[in-house]
Amino acid sequence: MLTTDGPTILFREAPPTPELRLFALVLALGIGLILPAIFVVNVTRETPVSHLLLVGGIVVATVSLGGFFLRLALVGVAELRLDPQTGLATRVLRGPLGHRCDHFPLSALAPPEVFVRPSEDGDVPILRLRLPNGRPLDAACYHSLAEAEAWRDRIRRLLPA
Repeated sequence: MLTTDGPTILFREAPPTPELRLFALVLALGIGLILPAIFVVNVTRETPVSHLLLVGGIVVATVSLGGFFLRLALVGVAELRLDPQTGLATRVLRGPLGHRCDHFPLSALAPPEVFVRPSEDGDVPILRLRLPNGRPLDAACYHSLAEAEAWRDRIRRLLPA
């Protein structure tokens, strides 16, 4: 969601709901710990090597998938503040495991761009702002292409030439 606070432009991602975090955590624990344990406890000294390789593959796959769901459960939420008074852009990542704050000059930002991504519900306008560390910040919180282009122009005016 893009908003303003005086001359400052704020972008805040919507945080995952607690229910979604809990669901992802349950999946992470179930897939990453319980599922591989079921296969490992059935391994004996007499288990053929081909079965051991299969169990090893299953353990690697399920632990990896469990790690993905754990990351989803613990994902942080980004906030970007573009402040023309200080000439700084501040990105704050907040999550269940703490937060991180990065500062960089507005002159280090690339000009934003707007593009349209097709979806089942119709075309979705997306505003992309490339940050100095190379990661883009995509905002898809617009009702129309004109609204996205208006925000793009507003951010361009904020950035030094």
